[in-house]
Amino acid sequence: MSPKSRRRKPKKAVRPKRVSTRSEPVAEYAGRYTPPSLRKIRFRPTWHKLVGGVLIVAGVALFIACEASFANIHAFGGHIWYAVGLGVAASSMWWFGAFDAPT
Repeated sequence: MSPKSRRRKPKKAVRPKRVSTRSEPVAEYAGRYTPPSLRKIRFRPTWHKLVGGVLIVAGVALFIACEASFANIHAFGGHIWYAVGLGVAASSMWWFGAFDAPT
């Protein structure tokens, strides 16, 4: 016998059957998928709100301490503490979610 007669014939490619996605609607999502929310504002967790509140209070307290010259704060940098107090208070906006992308 010649070597050609022993060669196997190539198999035809088998196409997978198509599954119709329209047969029934999916009632519940599986896995880790989170469906989009209808809310326009995203709410942060409670501990984020606490940190934001502490930063607002600390910034305003520093601003008022500079205004009242409490504990001779002007000797340690002058009036820069006005800007530092306002910066600390303004940075709390991130903790409340003011810069989050709309959902």
